[in-house]
Amino acid sequence: MAEVVVGAGISVITLVGGVGCFMAGMMSWMKGVGAMDSISKSQVTVKLIAQQLREAMTVSISTDGNSVTYSLPLKDESGSYVLPLASDGVTRQIALSNGSITQTIGSSTRTLTTNVLANDPSTNTTYRIFNANAGTVARQVIITVATSKQGFRNNWTPSRSRESVYLRNVPQLSR
Repeated sequence: MAEVVVGAGISVITLVGGVGCFMAGMMSWMKGVGAMDSISKSQVTVKLIAQQLREAMTVSISTDGNSVTYSLPLKDESGSYVLPLASDGVTRQIALSNGSITQTIGSSTRTLTTNVLANDPSTNTTYRIFNANAGTVARQVIITVATSKQGFRNNWTPSRSRESVYLRNVPQLSR
């Protein structure tokens, strides 16, 4: 009888330890998935914005750095630029609005990402999403996006992505 009780006790201790290790591994895995989703979300948003701005002719950044208005060059039927470069006349804007980054082209608006943070997670200070180089004509725009994703037990995992975009189609200045 004593051997059965000791064997059952050892089995219970082993099972409790195994289940504890399994649960710790699952929590760690869920935190990792939340972090990867958050990082992917911010990187995809920055790449999408950079792709749009890279072809821009003119870029105007708001004073708070939370929106950018830009114009693209006119293209012909084959998709080639019409030379000399001229704007296609469509108003485009990418802006932070209620924790989401939205893109407006003409009268249509779409959401690029949600859960955008107002403070940079690494420094906990307010940041500008769009920054331009110094000078009268913007030739470089630095895009910074910080997002968060809900992870395990309602913990939010923040991430930040940043990219410098050099504008390709800025018209030459004449003297």
